[in-house]
Amino acid sequence: MKTQDPNPSYLRIAVLTQFNGVEWTSGNRSIVQGQTADGLLRFPEEGLSNTVPTDPQNYTVRASTDFDSHWLPTMFPASYVNAVGDWHWDAGTMDFIASNDSTTTAGLTWTMTGLKPRLSNYSMTNSLTAPLSIQEPYTALPSTLPNLVRTLASRVTKGANSRFESAVMLQNWFRNTGGFRYSLKRAEGDSNEALLRFLAEGNGGRVGYCEQFAAAFAVMARTLNIPSRVAIGFLQPKKTGNDQYVYSSYDMHAWPELYFRGSGWVTFEPTPASSAPGGAGGVPSYTVDPVTKPSNPKDTQNPGGRFTTDPTSKATSGINDTTTNGDSTSSGASVPWIWILIGFVLLAVLAAIALVPGAVRRRRRSRRLDGGAEEAWVELRDTAVDLGVAWPGSRSPHETGHLLSAWFGPDPDGAPLVRPPRGRGLAPGAEDALDRIVLTLERVRYARYADDTPGALAGDVRTCIVSLENGCPRRTLRRAHWFPRSLWGGGRRAAARADLEREPEAVAAGGVVDHVG
Repeated sequence: MKTQDPNPSYLRIAVLTQFNGVEWTSGNRSIVQGQTADGLLRFPEEGLSNTVPTDPQNYTVRASTDFDSHWLPTMFPASYVNAVGDWHWDAGTMDFIASNDSTTTAGLTWTMTGLKPRLSNYSMTNSLTAPLSIQEPYTALPSTLPNLVRTLASRVTKGANSRFESAVMLQNWFRNTGGFRYSLKRAEGDSNEALLRFLAEGNGGRVGYCEQFAAAFAVMARTLNIPSRVAIGFLQPKKTGNDQYVYSSYDMHAWPELYFRGSGWVTFEPTPASSAPGGAGGVPSYTVDPVTKPSNPKDTQNPGGRFTTDPTSKATSGINDTTTNGDSTSSGASVPWIWILIGFVLLAVLAAIALVPGAVRRRRRSRRLDGGAEEAWVELRDTAVDLGVAWPGSRSPHETGHLLSAWFGPDPDGAPLVRPPRGRGLAPGAEDALDRIVLTLERVRYARYADDTPGALAGDVRTCIVSLENGCPRRTLRRAHWFPRSLWGGGRRAAARADLEREPEAVAAGGVVDHVG
């Protein structure tokens, strides 16, 4: 990264907005046309008042070829982001996700302008309750959340006179007074059970890594009716030269963001200071500075947009000053019709070739659905391989079915989601259908007499296929449609070699952010 920012910290990759009692997830994201990383952003941050002064800084980021992510790391809030590829931003979270497989960070260079708001603890102390559009979704908690978590949050923040003061007390408890310790040598997990183990005193409790601190802080904040979410990204880079910085995997971090009306989404740092990878350093200044009323904040307000340090540049406020000359094209130029025709022919040939794998795969499926239990089972296996789901090479049908059901997703309301939820209990009809397939297969294989009527399981197989597809993002469905991996033996062997006990990941940034801290 190249920037004149003296402290380029908290480079965000993705934001987790929902806690279901099992894990924090990025929620249901949909691609919005027009909200692309091609310059000035219309909504730098939801809830940030235009009276808050900002210190804009420019950044040029180059990712190594090893950092292959479908999430684009950006500063928050940003007023300008320009990156090659089909990157789309979400108005609520202001994180960027690719809408197709070809758009990735590997080897990519992009530019952005971060606003760096000068937040006032006085304004946050006296802020009004968040609007319902923020308050309801970002304070939602599962009914299974143990009461101990709520009781502990109330006890820690007893005596607080505002939501902001409660958040500061909570941060201080995690970092200083609560007896917590940072360590990477702890079991993973953000479930209710893992949360209770992490918050418990004694017997190995209150020891964890940054993701556990951020997740626990956000859950406890929600019990206090403070809107919260969890951000994942990079904490602090290493300075390697004049205005040059390098982020590495050791800098990956997770932190909570809390919402205060007028100040927007505000970073807190509950992870204790540590020199170990993923450990935090200091805390944001507004959480430790004296609460004083700011004077004339509008006097130093920057309008946002693209900030330039080059006084001769015409590209200010995110708008490129380009002109066109109507006389630059000669009216007498000839049209190369032959080359255009050749181009269309080539495109038609390539399109026909691209259609072949999908057509072959569909014919195989149709033939198998007209067969018996073994053919139905093979079709389920190849569907899982096409969708990137691990398929055991030497497990019983019962064990395989149990693993496969963890990848089922619910029926979406509309188009497939960017990151749909998946897991057991979301598609009970499909789980029943899978049970019938497994039972029939076991009878065919192990019973002396079994009914194996051709085509009898076709409906159940289709139900399972739909639920598997409902649990996959759109780019995975496109890849399975155009380039089904089951047509090649390597895809099946890779699925069989996968970690078969692994459940679907709660946090994944294009396969890069599976675990932080």
